[in-house]
Amino acid sequence: MTASIGKSSYTETVLLACGSFESEQNKSDLSSKTSSWILSPGLDLFFACGGLVWLLFLVHYFLLGAGRSGEFAIALLGLSSLGAVFLAEVHSAATIIHTYRKPELLNAFPLQSKILPALLLPVAVLGSFYAPITPVLVKIYLLLVPHHFMAQSYGIARVYCLKNNYELNSEERFSMLMLTCSTTFYAVSKQLAANQTGTATFLGQSVPPWGILPQGFVDASLLFLIASAINFVTHLSIRFFKSGDLFPFSAFLTMLTGIAAFTLNPTASGIYWLYVSAFFHATQYLLIVLSVDWKEQNKRSGTERLKSLLSNSSSSRLLGCFLLLSLGIYFGLPGILVNLGANYTLCSAAIFVCVNIHHIVLDGEIWKLRSEKIRQSVSA
Repeated sequence: MTASIGKSSYTETVLLACGSFESEQNKSDLSSKTSSWILSPGLDLFFACGGLVWLLFLVHYFLLGAGRSGEFAIALLGLSSLGAVFLAEVHSAATIIHTYRKPELLNAFPLQSKILPALLLPVAVLGSFYAPITPVLVKIYLLLVPHHFMAQSYGIARVYCLKNNYELNSEERFSMLMLTCSTTFYAVSKQLAANQTGTATFLGQSVPPWGILPQGFVDASLLFLIASAINFVTHLSIRFFKSGDLFPFSAFLTMLTGIAAFTLNPTASGIYWLYVSAFFHATQYLLIVLSVDWKEQNKRSGTERLKSLLSNSSSSRLLGCFLLLSLGIYFGLPGILVNLGANYTLCSAAIFVCVNIHHIVLDGEIWKLRSEKIRQSVSA
C-alpha cells in the first residue's frame, strides 16, 4: 500500500488519485469550491463515478451473458478495446507527462521519478526476450492493482464529499478507510489462495498462482469486508437520522463501482473488467490531472472546462500529448523490440506491466504533496 495504516500516516495527508486524504488543517482549503462536480452532474456520474461502466456492464451481462458472439457483442468488445487504447493506456502516460514537465515534482521524488524507471527499463527489455520473467512481473502488477484501484476510488469519493460540504468525522473517515482496505485485502488474498483452480491468463501470459494462503484466510478477509461495509453504512445511517445529512450519491457510486470490481462473481467480473478500467479508473484519473491544468488556467466552471476540451486549448493539447506518448510506449517500443527479435506478445506485456508499476508507485507520492496549489486544484 502507498502508506501504512497507522493513526495518522494513511489518513493525514491528502490528495487523491492514489488515495491520499486531507489533514484537518487543510479541510477549509478543500471545501472551498465553486461546484459540486468536476465537469457537470451527467459527465461526472458517467465518467468519474462509474455510471457508464454500470450501464455497459448491465446491458452486456443481462442481454449477452458471457457470450461474445454476434454483432452487438462485437460492438461492445470493440468499445472496450477502444477504451483500453485511448483511455486506460493513456492514463498511465498522463502520470509521466504530469510529473516530468514539472521540475518541482520530478525533483521531489528522485527514487520514484528517476531511479525506479532506470531500474524498470532493463527489466522490461529483459522480460521481452526471456519468457520466465514476464509472468512474474504480471503477478506483481496484479497484486498491486487492488490497492491502486481502491485508493483512487477512495480519493475521488473523498473529493466529492468535500465538494458537497459533507465533512466526515474521524469515525466516519476511519470506517470508510476500513471498507477501502478490506476490499483490497480480500482482492489480494483471492490471488494468493492455495486452492485456486484453473490457469489465469493476463496480457497473453499465464499468471503464476503463488497459492500461499489457506482458504480460511480468504474467508476471513471476506467477513472483514462484509463487517466493514456494515460498519460504514451504519455510521452514515446514524448521521442521516441524527442530522439529515445524506452521503453524496457521487461518492457512494464511486465507492460502489470500485468495490464491485473485486467482489463480483467470476463471470460477472470478467464482463465488468471489460469496461471498468477504461471508463471509470482511467477517466476519473484523467479528469483529476486535467484539474491541475484547469486550475492554472483559472477555469472553475464545468462549462469553461468542457469548452477547453473541445477547443485548441492547453487542456486539449495536453490530452493529445498523453495520447501520443501512450502510442509511443505501448505500440512504438514493442515494434522496435520485435525488430530486434523479441516476441510481440511477450514484449508488449513486459512493457505494459513495467510502465504501470512505475505509474502506481509514482502516483502514490505525487498526489500526497502537502501543496496548497494541488489541494485547490483537485477541489476547485
